[in-house]
This record gives sequence, structure tokens and C-alpha cells, in this order.
Amino acid sequence: MGGTSYDVSIRIVSGFDGFVPEAEGDDAGREARIAGLMETLDRMSEQEIENDVFQEIEFTLCPDCRKRFVAELSDYLGDQDAPKSKKSPILLQ
Repeated sequence: MGGTSYDVSIRIVSGFDGFVPEAEGDDAGREARIAGLMETLDRMSEQEIENDVFQEIEFTLCPDCRKRFVAELSDYLGDQDAPKSKKSPILLQ
């Protein structure tokens, strides 16, 4: 029947500050930590690992849903020219 709709795309990308901390302890301790990390990865699905690094979410909103969505984000969007300050996490319910 047609009508106005809004496409929303969200990209969640893991950040990396370029710093890799030096592993502390002796060789056995480092190997144990690596083994622990490998065990953790073995318990995760390929999709869980991928989503931990990159995830893209896309959906379409009707005009009323768009208004509600933007209202929820308004505290985070604020004045686009103002300095960015740390915000509380968005709690989606």
C-alpha cells in the first residue's frame, strides 16, 4: 500500500587503541593464559566471536516508531556541534 518508512543501519565495531600489553610472568604463566583464552574461544560459536568484533544491524521503521527511536536517542545525539561528553549506556527494553 506504500507509505513512508525509515531504514536504520547500526554498525558495532570493536575498537583498538593500538596498545598491546606485555605479557607478565614466566613462560608457563603466559602459556596458561593463552590456553585459557583458547578454551574460551573453543566454547564460543563462530557467530559469537564475529559479533564480538563486528556486528551490523539493519531494520525499517514506520513514522511512529522512528519518532520513538529518535526520542530514545535524543540525549545521545544532542547538539551535534557541542563537545562530546561521556553518556550513560542506552538500555534497550
